[in-house]
Amino acid sequence: MDVPPHLTSLVREGRGVLLLGAGASLGSVDATGRVAPTSRELGELLADKFLGGTHRTEGLSIVGEYAISEADLVTVQAFIRDQFSGLRPTEAHALLPAFSWRGLATTNYDQLIEDAYRAASRPLQRPRVWLKDGDRIDDVRRDAAAVLLLKLHGCISLTDDPDLPLILTPDQYLTHRKRRERLFRQFDEWASEFSVIFIGHSLGDTDLRQLINDVCERVPSRPHFYAVLKNADEIVCRRWEAKRLTVIQGSFLEFLQSLDSSIPRGFRGVAPLAAGIPESAASLLCRPGASLPPGAMQFLTLDTELVKGARSGASELRVRDFYRGDSQGWAAIEAGLDVRRHLADEMLTDHFLIEESEHSSRMELVLIRAAAGAGKSVLLRRIAWDAAHEYGKQCLWLTPQGVLEVGAVREVLSATAGRVFLFVDSAGERVRELETLARRIGEAGKRLTVVIAERMNEWNISASSLGPFVTREYELKNLTGKEIKGLLDLLERHGALGRLESKSQEERVRAFEELAGRQLLVALHEATLGKPFEDIVEDEFRNVLPLEAQQFYLTVCVLNRLDVPVRAGVLSRIHGIPFEEFRARFFSPLEHVVVAENDGSAGDLVYRARHSHIAEIVFERILRTEEERFESYVRCLGALNPDYSVDRRALRRMLRGRAVRELFSNQDLAQRVFDLGERVAGEDAFVLHQRGIYEMSRPNGNLGRAADLLARAGRAAPTDATVKHSQAELCLRRSEQAHTPLEQEKHLRDAEAMARALTGSDSEGTYAFHTLTKVGIRRLRVMLAEGSDAAEAAIDAVIRATEGYLYEGLQRAPMDDYLLAADAEWAAVIEDSERTLKSLERSFAANPRSPYVALRLAAQYSRSGEAQKALDVLEAAVEANPGERRLRLALAKRLLDAPGKSGDVKYHLQRACQPGDRSNEARLLYGRQLFADGEFEESKRIFRELSVAAVSLEVKQRAVYPLPDVFRGVIARTEDNYCFIARDGRNDWVFAARSDAKESAWASLFVGARVRFRIAFNFRGAAGFDIEEEESSRGQA
Repeated sequence: MDVPPHLTSLVREGRGVLLLGAGASLGSVDATGRVAPTSRELGELLADKFLGGTHRTEGLSIVGEYAISEADLVTVQAFIRDQFSGLRPTEAHALLPAFSWRGLATTNYDQLIEDAYRAASRPLQRPRVWLKDGDRIDDVRRDAAAVLLLKLHGCISLTDDPDLPLILTPDQYLTHRKRRERLFRQFDEWASEFSVIFIGHSLGDTDLRQLINDVCERVPSRPHFYAVLKNADEIVCRRWEAKRLTVIQGSFLEFLQSLDSSIPRGFRGVAPLAAGIPESAASLLCRPGASLPPGAMQFLTLDTELVKGARSGASELRVRDFYRGDSQGWAAIEAGLDVRRHLADEMLTDHFLIEESEHSSRMELVLIRAAAGAGKSVLLRRIAWDAAHEYGKQCLWLTPQGVLEVGAVREVLSATAGRVFLFVDSAGERVRELETLARRIGEAGKRLTVVIAERMNEWNISASSLGPFVTREYELKNLTGKEIKGLLDLLERHGALGRLESKSQEERVRAFEELAGRQLLVALHEATLGKPFEDIVEDEFRNVLPLEAQQFYLTVCVLNRLDVPVRAGVLSRIHGIPFEEFRARFFSPLEHVVVAENDGSAGDLVYRARHSHIAEIVFERILRTEEERFESYVRCLGALNPDYSVDRRALRRMLRGRAVRELFSNQDLAQRVFDLGERVAGEDAFVLHQRGIYEMSRPNGNLGRAADLLARAGRAAPTDATVKHSQAELCLRRSEQAHTPLEQEKHLRDAEAMARALTGSDSEGTYAFHTLTKVGIRRLRVMLAEGSDAAEAAIDAVIRATEGYLYEGLQRAPMDDYLLAADAEWAAVIEDSERTLKSLERSFAANPRSPYVALRLAAQYSRSGEAQKALDVLEAAVEANPGERRLRLALAKRLLDAPGKSGDVKYHLQRACQPGDRSNEARLLYGRQLFADGEFEESKRIFRELSVAAVSLEVKQRAVYPLPDVFRGVIARTEDNYCFIARDGRNDWVFAARSDAKESAWASLFVGARVRFRIAFNFRGAAGFDIEEEESSRGQA
């Protein structure tokens, strides 16, 4: 057979896509010698079985339609399954595993391809079948030896799903892409970038023509295609050659035999998956004699980089691009292009240079937060690089497409001798994985430190649920004076000073100092180019030519502003430009604004702007109207394939309810965005949830529609607590719009039941308690509005229930802003009604054991200035119910700092908390009292336990309950964001955060300075605040 040399080269390189039709299965037989039926023969078999032998000549699709109408779909498909079961691969099929393919696809129902690979002794690849939308294919992308096999018309392995039929009847051909849209989209992406080889098809097939026409229409410059046919005449060959499809005369077997004889076996595509990790990595990570299980091996080869052995690509380093926002991976770090940040040294000292005994007894989660463009990603890489290369630590870097799986991490830890440090950038994309890791890593986590980084706004929007697991937080602030000088030295050394080159050193420093409040990325551009950053970015965009390249850049920015890379397949679908054409036509004009990278884990090229902050500015400056943004938004959204994790992340960020509301005030545009999102994602819980949230929060939202959307989200993800909480909030919202008391109470009951189900001992966060408190407030207001018609017993019941919810929520998170606001609103409702106060007094007189009544009555007395009455109530309640910890806590708080009451306070607090419970406020106050009484070791023990409590980061760090005294001491250590003060007369250091000091006072501090300060307490212990330098130490710095 005469196979074109170009095609032979493509197959040798593993760049060919194979599409097998019915003719490729001819000649296969089962163990009894039964031959695979042709389409005509299958139609006759169906007619004999279901139609009494009639209609045998009317063609398979028509006979199939009649057979289904006479019997049913599942029965007919089971019969078809039986006709193709047990068939053995042909000699041609047996040769398929000897080559490496970019992709495999078939319109056949049989499993001959799968069986051929299973029977092969040394297949170069492992086929992974993709049957329907929603099949997760990320693991295929992470397996270097895997190849996707698209079953475009179904498979005999799945014949009992009526919504996913074998494509047989005329109607099914009309709707054949239903629930298979993403398979055809994948084939479309392949056909846009790679040569497709059609085997076993008639060139008159309507399906085949449609596939080819779709690709030609979208990508006129698509690669050359090939078809293997027997006995094609010259007219047919010329006709298809005009369509850039070359006909190769011969059979399936002859084609593969020709390739087999032309391509040496050692030179065929990719090699099989390596049986281990590089020797250097193994020797660095593993204990002597330890072996790595498959999960750990995959984690180390596909999901992470071992920083010690990371390839920097220094030969491809583009210095000026680095200073314009392109991080360039490890190359810039190895070359020392980044300015030395004080925070890097601080974190290395705090976490990498300490003894193992100083680490936490559970998994450590260390957070770096920073504004967009502040340099957090470069900082994270610098810390990882120095920890690995300077201090010999075992550091792993999670790749953008890597999977963070608990079992694999546990296997790695079990095979290593020391502590493992795992670095994760863009933690907002990994919330679920990180939460799962923190909850399930167990005892193995005591040797794991995870260092994460995220932009501040992204943390607040999507990652704050990680707060309870964070053990230490850092904020990357703007450049210090020393850092500015270091950066200027680097810019001068590498010829990147721009307009500053002609300035003196003082003028250069002043230029940066004038921009001290701007992010590093912004300051670099504005100082060296002398224009506002936004203008620089817009001018850069306008200067990209030709206009096609400009539009390509705009598309990259629309998606990369979401901080996710953009797959080549997505860009090809939008612009009809294969990578080869992009490289030829647009590489030069886009060279410094768009970065193209090989992503091994995704099996695809990915594109990004040099920084997501730049992408955001392009989006905002170029797409100024809602209509322009809408057009770009839907064009990008419609090209995504959510079965790829990178596309799924982009889709979810594009469809956040708040993001859509902020981008599109025009509700019609917003609804059309969500309509398209549902078509692309299907019945996806996240998309439905976000659309429900949008419907709840938009002006004049349709709450009935929101209820339907959230119900669908709940069915798609029945264990998702966030969906359940939104449903509870929706019920509360609907109660406010109810037309009758009966309808209102029904919605309140539903809200209460849903929220209460989210308050179990294993639940995280306090959102449900906030919802329950709002339910109580709403109920009480309704009852008070009813006047004398409301039963006193009903009012008492509402008060008791709501007090219970508030108490439990505030015990878990004492300074939660939402709960404190709800508590204040609740107290105001009670205070505004004399009737509720009388009800409380009456209830307490009848039953002083009730903690809820006693707590609220004491609080109301305190608010009205009747402190003694409040104390009397609490003392009486404790006497009546001495085992009630809530009353003990309230009484201790009432006696706090009262002269001569230290022993009583400690006594009550000790009984207000028990080991393992969630009474965090009581434990914090107990630790505070121990500290005040000089019992420092026991106080430290209490705060060590509190430091790992499952509460938000904001609650954990907030200093509360200050001691009444003013203390004195000496600054023992200073860092950018905190210091330690050695207290006079005590052998202890007190931590003080920069955020708890006046900026003017902080700027004057130095080691050895004498200061006055006060002490409050957070979940980590004593925290200094109101720091003032004493007169005696001024001028000594």
